[in-house]
Amino acid sequence: MKFFVPGAENNQKAVEVYDGIKKFVKKTISGDITDRKIYHVSFTHDGKPYEARIGEEGPYASEPVIAILETSGIFLICTPNRGVLHGEPILVGKNDMIHVTDFES
Repeated sequence: MKFFVPGAENNQKAVEVYDGIKKFVKKTISGDITDRKIYHVSFTHDGKPYEARIGEEGPYASEPVIAILETSGIFLICTPNRGVLHGEPILVGKNDMIHVTDFES
């Protein structure tokens, strides 16, 4: 899957939006955000399986996943109200990850 951000009209806008999300989220967490561009993650929480895929409804929220970011210890699932426009992203520990799919490089 080629990199995209839902709603961005072209790749340049997608990169600008993605970089803006990273900058906003950086203010709410400690640690550095990697340059990895992630398309999909599957993980467990309290023993239940969940998935988050760019452009689809996210876990714990009925709004689309706009970005999935990575730090050294956690993944950050960003939706409009959780890490994109305001609020903190959904945090998922790396130990809870089942599978991670990156965008094509």
